[in-house]
Amino acid sequence: FCDLTPGNLLVWEDYLSSCCAEADGRLYLRFRRLDGRLCYMTADGEITEKDLSRLAASARAEGTELCLFPLSPAKAEALAAACGGRVTSVPGTTDYLYDAEALSTFHGHRYNGQRNHINKFLSLYADWACVPAAEVDGDLLREFLDRYFAQTVAGAPAHEAEHAATCRLLSLPGLGGMCADVLLAGGRPVAMAMGEVSGDTLYVHVEKAFREVPGAYQMIVREFTARHTGDGVRYVNREEDDGNEGLRTAKEALHPVALLEKCEVLLPAEKL
Repeated sequence: FCDLTPGNLLVWEDYLSSCCAEADGRLYLRFRRLDGRLCYMTADGEITEKDLSRLAASARAEGTELCLFPLSPAKAEALAAACGGRVTSVPGTTDYLYDAEALSTFHGHRYNGQRNHINKFLSLYADWACVPAAEVDGDLLREFLDRYFAQTVAGAPAHEAEHAATCRLLSLPGLGGMCADVLLAGGRPVAMAMGEVSGDTLYVHVEKAFREVPGAYQMIVREFTARHTGDGVRYVNREEDDGNEGLRTAKEALHPVALLEKCEVLLPAEKL
């Protein structure tokens, strides 16, 4: 799940109060979901009896219920049966998983619409380029981010946090361990993406494109995927739709190969 990747924790560390603790070589996470629920989990997503005891103690210290999240439905059911918890599927948190080769080429009939957008972009911007963010003038990149924010999501607290985090991460040496690319047209940024590779999956944490530039969105999807997959990286996790209908439509239009449902296991305070 995207929630447990280092990059996701970096992007949301301030807004979701993400933090971690280590004991006997085990790494534990605590963060708030976008719905405000305080969640606990191990970094590897596996929970032993000792892990459960430690997380329960932390929840008691906070005076809250123990919410274990994210878990797959199967793991959630097994854990709930063992500890007497209650399983709930959490709407809006399902990860969208894609075939990397499909997104890096847009080959096939079902991607006709995406290719049409790309062809429009190519016809308008013969001088386009997709380059690492480190090669783009910092002032131009910040101008793009500020303009995108002002045009699309200004005023929404979660998006304000993402905007601030993106600007901060782009200024860090090595991007905090992530990769970031910028799509240029006419020498100026029109789209960007940031993410990280973990195992066989590319996780896309940040993606922005000017709506007034035809095909910019499809181009950054294709180029970012092509540049950071292959060599054993077979999948792309494009994260959640947060219950947003527009995001859901956009993610479904790219034809995911799987939807990764997330559940929570809740232990009331009296059971801790």
